[in-house]
Amino acid sequence: GHCTPTFLARKDKLEPMKCFSIVGHSEKQVLDLEAYTKRDAKIWVKGLRKLINQTDKKGDELAEMNLQRLMQYAKKQEQAKQQLKSKQLRVVKLQQDLFVMTVEAVYKELEEQKIWRIDNNVRKQFNAEIMYENVLKQDIAWRKW
Repeated sequence: GHCTPTFLARKDKLEPMKCFSIVGHSEKQVLDLEAYTKRDAKIWVKGLRKLINQTDKKGDELAEMNLQRLMQYAKKQEQAKQQLKSKQLRVVKLQQDLFVMTVEAVYKELEEQKIWRIDNNVRKQFNAEIMYENVLKQDIAWRKW
């Protein structure tokens, strides 16, 4: 049946009586399988259970227990993934801020050295936020900004 997060996520596409899972000792040791027929799945389940001397009742109890454990593990994995994504977004924002500050420092240097007069028209034409998007598209290393 649908006793793992993977099967639950695909329950609309997979027939539960054709599905079975082999679960190891950790959350990372799960092999989800779909048989060609219900009969094939039943033969596999009965054979595997007989191989390890497991009753149908005990197997069903373990399946329920493992489902809860696997769902908790999947939830933790999703939370970790979201945290990583959040950190990556903060790094990208910091990188953009660094780029804008670098551009502003160059503008200030050019003005102080009287090399170029930086007015609002120049700032609009060379908008740091727009240039940053181009830098990302062209994959320019930050050391070459």
